[in-house]
Amino acid sequence: MRLLLVILALCAVITTSIKIRESKNFLEDNRVPLLKKENNGHGTSQFTYKYVSICINGTEENLLDIVHAKQCDDKESQVALGRFTNQVNTTGWGILEVETFPGHAYDVQAYAAGVAEGELTRQLIFYHHKNTVQDMCKNHTIYCKRLYKYLTKNLDWLRSQVLMQPPTDLFWRHVNLTFAQMTGIYDAYMHRNLTPEIGFDLSPIMMIQLSGELFDLNKYLNKTPDPQEYPEAGRCSGFVKIAPDNKDMFFAHVAMSSLSWMIRVLKLYKFAFDAKEVPGHTVSFSGYPGQLASADDYTLTSAGLGSIETTIAIFNKSLYSDTYIKSEGQVHCWLRSTISNYLTKTPKEWVQLFSRYNSGTYNNQWTVVDYKQFKPGHEIPDKDMLWILEQTPGSIKTQDVTWFLKKYSYWPSYNVPFIKEISIEAGFSEK
Repeated sequence: MRLLLVILALCAVITTSIKIRESKNFLEDNRVPLLKKENNGHGTSQFTYKYVSICINGTEENLLDIVHAKQCDDKESQVALGRFTNQVNTTGWGILEVETFPGHAYDVQAYAAGVAEGELTRQLIFYHHKNTVQDMCKNHTIYCKRLYKYLTKNLDWLRSQVLMQPPTDLFWRHVNLTFAQMTGIYDAYMHRNLTPEIGFDLSPIMMIQLSGELFDLNKYLNKTPDPQEYPEAGRCSGFVKIAPDNKDMFFAHVAMSSLSWMIRVLKLYKFAFDAKEVPGHTVSFSGYPGQLASADDYTLTSAGLGSIETTIAIFNKSLYSDTYIKSEGQVHCWLRSTISNYLTKTPKEWVQLFSRYNSGTYNNQWTVVDYKQFKPGHEIPDKDMLWILEQTPGSIKTQDVTWFLKKYSYWPSYNVPFIKEISIEAGFSEK
């Protein structure tokens, strides 16, 4: 019994160690990060990487240092390694890879991963923020007061749940880890002291995460439509296709938006987490500067899962009410999808976990495929290889559609609900 208590204590040390600070509103701070002058801000035709190592300070253990090298002077002090190349001129993409190392608490790893990203992609984050959300309140002051009030309440509720729930609740532990990573991005982006903390803050980095949520929050909070902003949701396509004789399986997605969203980053996060507890400890996705979820969405995980989504328009405006969208008791889509990618190993588990705390925002049809179930040249299984989830404010439905893929050799996703109840609730039957 005594040995068990010691083991549990050690596990607690490894999984969490950072202070959760009081929430702050950094949107009131009009400062911008100091940007280094670059010879070519659009990247280079030479495929070279910049490296940063995030190291525990040699004299103060609660302080991290950024070292522009592949290793720390003391290898044991290295928490994270990041590398980045800006290939906008050649491929249209930046490429970011961040890896953390064992022997450090999970939240320290997450914070350090964020620091590496904030340091390496600071300029792109600055441009992306300027292009997408910096002027979102221009001529919309009343709307933004309502939005910030709603977001502040939601962030305070998330923080309270993290403090309240036991460490064994993996969902809330990973809410905490995600905000640790976001805090690290912001601290490095703004050249703040790198004392690991977790903030459930209203910040420019937080606003970047909300790109998809704003499709629906704008309507719920009665924002006057602005033609200069990004277009309406509902212009994406997803596709799963089985090759002839079952020789291969293709998993594709197309996301369409305005030119303001054209700064793209292909990302890889590799965390030194327990693979049994966190089967999706490594994720790769098409993303945007400073954004922790794909938002297209297109994500592959170390658990052998692939997830994509296309957005469902809500024509039934009565769903945009306080009955279905609340600042407390709900978790935004970007956060639920991030956690589902990390914590699940089957499509069924993915849709079940995502179904918790429906926020009624970024209402999508999600398609989740299990590559582990696909064997080239062999027959497609009868079930559990392909699941979908469809969401409206107040409702989530899921379905195993492996049968469809097996029968037709493809699965299409094009912003139209497949499940009849969702189609009716969203108002498609009236169109």
